[in-house]
Amino acid sequence: MLLIGSQALRIGLEKVGKALGRVPADFDLFVRPTDIIPTTAMGLSYVSSTSNKTLFKASDGKMFEVEVATPGSSTELYLDYAEKMAVLPQTDVYGMKADVAPLDMLYSIKRAHRHSPRRFERHVKDYNYLRQLCGTDSFARITKLRYQETVEREKLRTPSLNKSTMEFFDDAISNRTFVHDQIHEVMAFGNRPLFERIKIDPNKVTCSKEKFLALSGEERDHCVQEEAYVIALERGIIPMLFADGPMVTPIGAYKWALMRICTTLCSGWFREYALENYDNLMLKYNWGYTHKFLDAVESGRIERIK
Repeated sequence: MLLIGSQALRIGLEKVGKALGRVPADFDLFVRPTDIIPTTAMGLSYVSSTSNKTLFKASDGKMFEVEVATPGSSTELYLDYAEKMAVLPQTDVYGMKADVAPLDMLYSIKRAHRHSPRRFERHVKDYNYLRQLCGTDSFARITKLRYQETVEREKLRTPSLNKSTMEFFDDAISNRTFVHDQIHEVMAFGNRPLFERIKIDPNKVTCSKEKFLALSGEERDHCVQEEAYVIALERGIIPMLFADGPMVTPIGAYKWALMRICTTLCSGWFREYALENYDNLMLKYNWGYTHKFLDAVESGRIERIK
């Protein structure tokens, strides 16, 4: 039985003199099919299950997610390492002894689902903390396998960018209230939106990694933020104010937009940059971006689509 997740992260960080910064609420375990968990003795009650995961609830309210290894799975490979390749510390889990996953394994697990929207805000902070601490991925082969398992399990997909601007925004969720390009112009940090400086073709959505990296660090952050503000407006604020959409807050819409950039709305180098600079992009959040938008609507700088 191998303890992973926040509980293992807390133990691992304490061993290197660092703090997690929060009190882990739940337990996550990797087990083999032959492992016997005395749920009655541990005070666990069954909640639900999927093909390889079972959720239990302890008498004190804490949740237990138990992932059972299947042949050839990443879970099996992590357990193989824990049992055959390492001498790991153990901890007591409600009367049961469990090995504690090392920090480099936890980094591998976090890296494998860094593009998943599920519990994104907590995971991206842990991911970046471990990325800076561990440096390289010691379990790259297993990480790649677990990443594919995550993509298939959660059906993660990103839209194709090999389209014209008109084709890309001709979908069921794009803004149809105000002129898109004008929103971008108003949200720009400079005279023109930064994405114009990194596009490969003015009429296509695809952008150049080389052009992006040629920007200064501040400009790269601004480039991501411009996209996040526009997405937040078009898919959160505008539907709420002009189309009877659900209630959102400006910061909530921005967080959601940034999460989408980091997960399933973008791909490749742009997504990785946003992920690895997530904390910085949150620190630089402009609390007045919605006022800037509404002022532009009132002044006629942003026109309604007729």
